[in-house]
Amino acid sequence: NLAVTETKARAKWIVDELDKILTWEESEFFRINVNGCPNSCGQHWLADVGLQGCTKKIDGELVEHFDFFVGGGVGSGASMTRRVKRVQATEVPATVKTIIGAYRERRQGTETFGEFCNRYSVEELQEMI
Repeated sequence: NLAVTETKARAKWIVDELDKILTWEESEFFRINVNGCPNSCGQHWLADVGLQGCTKKIDGELVEHFDFFVGGGVGSGASMTRRVKRVQATEVPATVKTIIGAYRERRQGTETFGEFCNRYSVEELQEMI
């Protein structure tokens, strides 16, 4: 009841869209947490990509968006995500693909996605996506 955006069907749609545009090798390391609730029940702070549902007025109408967070993780290298962009819901799969592409092009050695994101400033990550 607290959700600002629809998340269950949206998360499934995001996965289905990513399956169409990414290969397994590009996505096997990737954790995406989708959260529509302001209480962070979906724990967007701890994912490779965290999506926090929100809305934005466009031409006088509320349109579903997600705040796009990157670089979180759990375990020995635990870290919190950082907000890099607000993305219209329909643009989420393409934005994920773009950041994965930047990671593949720029990573150093066996660097994880979280290490990659944390090596760059928020402004540099924004430029990538």
